[in-house]
Amino acid sequence: MTNRDTAAATLGHAVESEASLPQSKGWVHERVEVHRTVVTKICRYYLKYTQRFRELRGAVKGCEICRTKFVDGEKFNLAFTSKGNKIVCQACTDTAEQHGTEVILWPKAIESTEIAKAVEGLGEDNHERD
Repeated sequence: MTNRDTAAATLGHAVESEASLPQSKGWVHERVEVHRTVVTKICRYYLKYTQRFRELRGAVKGCEICRTKFVDGEKFNLAFTSKGNKIVCQACTDTAEQHGTEVILWPKAIESTEIAKAVEGLGEDNHERD
């Protein structure tokens, strides 16, 4: 088993046999990179991926953990990690939460949730009075 096979097996990836790879003349270099990032806390619903965000943080086009591209208007989260703060997608946030990472709501999200509940409550109170 080659180093490539060992690295891929460690990561849980299927490995093609050397015989199934196309034959080429010259040197073929392959590299597998493993990045370990410890996520300590995530702030859910941090911001929306908008034109204004792209103007300010043009380098961030997607999740900084899984590299999934963001769609315009999508809400993303802020992860506090061993390698600094990272912008992460909902899927990575859900996975981190399943593995015991503390997930908190961004204060603006809490405010809008409380406002929504208050408005809902007002609507119900007004409805009951009629």
